Amino acid sequence: MITLTGVELLSGAVPACTAVAAAAAALFLLIRRRRRWWMATGGAFLAAALLAAGTGWVLVHAAGVSAQELPLPVTVWMGLAYWAVLLAGLNLAGSSRRRRILAPVAMTALILVAALQVNVYYAAYRTLGDMTGASTAAIGALPQAARAVPRTMPGPAPGPKTGPVASTWVKPPGLPAAGTISSVQIPVSFQVSLHAPGTSTSPRPTRPRPGRRCLSWSWWRASPAHRRTGSPPEE
Repeated sequence: MITLTGVELLSGAVPACTAVAAAAAALFLLIRRRRRWWMATGGAFLAAALLAAGTGWVLVHAAGVSAQELPLPVTVWMGLAYWAVLLAGLNLAGSSRRRRILAPVAMTALILVAALQVNVYYAAYRTLGDMTGASTAAIGALPQAARAVPRTMPGPAPGPKTGPVASTWVKPPGLPAAGTISSVQIPVSFQVSLHAPGTSTSPRPTRPRPGRRCLSWSWWRASPAHRRTGSPPEE
């Protein structure tokens, strides 16, 4: 029996149902009998594209979330989410009560499908439990039997060491007939900083330029003859 936390987010019924709901929501927000409506939707489309591109630039170059540019599919789905917000705002102006109620619902459906598709691209959360943290919270402690380590290692099997391994392998004493599969949550206890090629760190380390000597304090205390020859002074 599949629980709510075990619902698949990368494939199956959830992506398919949300895609159908998003298509219906997009048609609802786009189709409207109003003068110059298509000009307004076209302007919202251009604004959403600019917002998506700007958000990608901020995430990469300002916030430092990623060291590389966002992939095109991710930027497209971000633009769809922005377009849904702008279209919902246009549908609220001078509309009937039914449209003003359904426009936020359609916007939510489009934003949801955009978020799901971004998750599908990165494969970050496989199930609903992975997204809410219920999957890791249900992981218990590692069984004591899985932690046990044999104190003595068995010696090599007698006889020639030729042929398949199964013919010469000897079962260690105390080895169970069947194994177990256990899962544990490993906390992150360190931080890694990655810098893309061509970027600089702060403070930037200094290093001598090619063809020049590194001058030390003892060199400045040397005599002019020593400075011309470059030999170190006698201490």
